[in-house]
Amino acid sequence: MKKAMAVATLVLLVAAPSLTSCAASSVAPPQGQTRVTLTPVAGGGDQISAAKMAESARIIRERLARSGVSGAEVTSPDARTIVVVLPGSPDQGTLDLVSARARLGFRPVLAVAAPGAAAPSSATATPDAAPASQSTDLPTATPTSASDPAYLTPGVMAVFDSTDCTNPANRRGGGADDPMRPLVACDPAGTAKYVLGPVELEGKDIAQASSNLSDGAKKFASITTRMVSASSPFNRFAMVLDGRVVSAPSVQSPILAGQAEISGGDMTRASAANLASKLSLGELPLMLTVQSEQSVTSTTASR
Repeated sequence: MKKAMAVATLVLLVAAPSLTSCAASSVAPPQGQTRVTLTPVAGGGDQISAAKMAESARIIRERLARSGVSGAEVTSPDARTIVVVLPGSPDQGTLDLVSARARLGFRPVLAVAAPGAAAPSSATATPDAAPASQSTDLPTATPTSASDPAYLTPGVMAVFDSTDCTNPANRRGGGADDPMRPLVACDPAGTAKYVLGPVELEGKDIAQASSNLSDGAKKFASITTRMVSASSPFNRFAMVLDGRVVSAPSVQSPILAGQAEISGGDMTRASAANLASKLSLGELPLMLTVQSEQSVTSTTASR
């Protein structure tokens, strides 16, 4: 039960981000650094603007500063580009701080299956192209809740069957993630794939949820009360970060005041703490993709 408590603490006690402005340095990067160029991804209802690009650069700068990365430079030379210069050869965790949107949503589980594809896919996934994750067809009957099996339409199930979560490229997330529609998603380890109902709780709903009087806690209480008596998999609530399932535990009792009793999932206290730290730094207002990543030498820096 200790593992479950770590998840519950993350869910309801994530602090709202407090971001401060920090001027970017204009000094040319020295030898032994890495330059990452980011560009915004159109779609998902995002309106790309210079203001949102500047805000994204500010959040990335703050993420790096809070994580202890010294000597990093973050600039937005135009309305379509963010350039991040990092010291040395950054590890994957640092690169994730730069490019991850950190969009959090809680979705009910509608179906679970083994990770492999059950039908041939019409497209081959590549590292730069996320697989289809949502279908446009609508339920024939009006759903009574986000957990309603009516969301398991033929189109959704076709996406579900063809998704291969054993392919690492398909576990990257970052694809379509309309909160109003069901989502097909993989867990990061590639051990399962899910059909998830529409988002019932967003990151912004829990940012201030420090007591059972908050709106986020009230929503959580209502949702988990509904789920506690449901059969599997409808008693499971998935935590989804940037289109990937972080954890999908079953609800054993209603979450009424920030103390959950849940089982399942693979989150430890350490991973819960790491995720909470990442979320507290704020969600990027735009989805960004890495356009290029290159080592910077003294020769290239002087050009």
